[in-house]
Amino acid sequence: MFTDYVSPDRAHYRKIRIESLYIKMRDGVRLAVDILLPAPASAGTRFPVLLHQTRYWRLPELRRPFRWFSQGLLGHEAGYVKELVLSGYVFVNVDCRGSGASFGQRPYPWSPDEIRDGGEVVDWILRQPWANGQVGGVGISYTGTAAEMLLVNQHPAVKGSMALFSLYDVYDDIACPFGIPHATFLREWGRANALLDENRLPITDLLPRLLVRGVKPVGGRRGHRELAAALHDHRENLHVSETSRGIIYRDQPPSNGIVTSMDDFSPHHFQDRIDGSGAAVYSASGWYDGAYPHASIRRYLNSGAKFNRLLLGPWDHGAKYHITPGQSRKLGSEAVREGVRFFDHILKGQDNGLASDPPVRYFTLQQEQWKTAPTWPPPGSRSQTWYLRENGGLAPEPPTESEARDELRHDPAQGTGEATRWACLRSQVKTPNYYPDRKVRDRQLTVYDSLPLAADLTVTGHPVAVLYLRSRAEDGSFFVYLEEVTVKGAVHYITEGGLRALHRNLAEVPEYRDVVPPRTYRQAAGAPLVAGEVARLEFDLLPISYRLRKGSRLRVALATADRDNFAPICPEGSVYELLRDAAHPSGVVLPVMEE
Repeated sequence: MFTDYVSPDRAHYRKIRIESLYIKMRDGVRLAVDILLPAPASAGTRFPVLLHQTRYWRLPELRRPFRWFSQGLLGHEAGYVKELVLSGYVFVNVDCRGSGASFGQRPYPWSPDEIRDGGEVVDWILRQPWANGQVGGVGISYTGTAAEMLLVNQHPAVKGSMALFSLYDVYDDIACPFGIPHATFLREWGRANALLDENRLPITDLLPRLLVRGVKPVGGRRGHRELAAALHDHRENLHVSETSRGIIYRDQPPSNGIVTSMDDFSPHHFQDRIDGSGAAVYSASGWYDGAYPHASIRRYLNSGAKFNRLLLGPWDHGAKYHITPGQSRKLGSEAVREGVRFFDHILKGQDNGLASDPPVRYFTLQQEQWKTAPTWPPPGSRSQTWYLRENGGLAPEPPTESEARDELRHDPAQGTGEATRWACLRSQVKTPNYYPDRKVRDRQLTVYDSLPLAADLTVTGHPVAVLYLRSRAEDGSFFVYLEEVTVKGAVHYITEGGLRALHRNLAEVPEYRDVVPPRTYRQAAGAPLVAGEVARLEFDLLPISYRLRKGSRLRVALATADRDNFAPICPEGSVYELLRDAAHPSGVVLPVMEE
């Protein structure tokens, strides 16, 4: 297992020294920076440097007496930082402009000024006595995208980037997965950022509120005066939750017109410049990390980097938990060790076996096994179609009826709950037991079950749903959940997919390389449903590697809403006919591994 890796330098360092200062950018805006150095180290020791640019406070200021006992490195991600620094790296932690203790404003995420700041910070790093000239970008979620966008500068000192648990396509990966507005995330993320910009914690947990006063200021007694001035600048920040309201299409500008579309700050839009950096790229995510496992796959498939790697683990967002039904558990810093191995190879030139490893590493849930592959999807799979049949059946034999249909009556009360792949993006899941109540929730859905499986069934890749629908409604949202019903009757969530009917047209020219049915989500491709006409919806489910056990049943569950995460699309009282006859064989196509 890759988690066995420990840097050879890990034995040399036991403590971390932190220094704080401001760096002035080209336009006079000052960025707050913490320098975390391995200690003890002899005078004149130079290290490779990891740059981390955050929108979520680089470090908190602790209240007395807690500050006397802690450097402020708290929480799960702090464990990652400690692992990196104590493995022999200087960690330069920056509050992005317009956030934390930095000055300036934020018009939108990863703006041209913010990207350019990264290049200027690298210039500053190279002038420091502790830097050896080798720089890498690293981060999780927002900061993972910042690490990827750092490569847009094409700075020759930046040799690699590890984007952890982060998006590739702003529209499809986070703002509108499945073409449906990700309403709860956008609202809660906007609210949290607004509170951070007011120097307030965006969480209700009592212990952090007792510990944390706010973002860590820079400087001594003057630090809080400087912070007050920086916070004054933040009052001009614009928030995505406001500017994204009403967005339906990829190429639709926000109401304030500050960008032409979300693509203006989406990594996929900058792929040519990222490739031009010549830097190594490592994409990493977890199977239940929102839509980000697909984002990591897209990054891997579209990267022109000579050293291009993909890692997909049994994790949620940030790898706080190992997610396998019945075997879930809390994690430490295991997931970052592959990042240490990556940077040891790229920035230190160590021969640690990474260069000879296959470029793809992934974990199969329920088999509980790490695997490698030369490509994604892994070779050795075949497509296996399971058809929706009469009486809620699911079978590999296609239907023969000349006419067969079921009714999908829209139910706005359908939802997935709080312990989900979507809620973890908002840091709201406090348990490793994801999707604990599928058996109850499926009572609200239209479900189709197979007979007990005669042998184990390993699904690895991107399942695809094909639905034939007819309705008087002009639009609708459709969610497909793939599940395992165990011999004991427990229902385990495997993965899900969805589509807004308006976006059902497939694209002749894809936005980028992918391995799923392509669609652009552009205005020209929009197609309202036509009353009485049959519409074919073909769409992918989020990627997964999961082994169903012999004797289990495969289940497909259908919904028209997820009130816990996505904006309502279906008109009130709408009814959809789901066709499942010989001419309209609705079902799912599974990528099954031959093992």
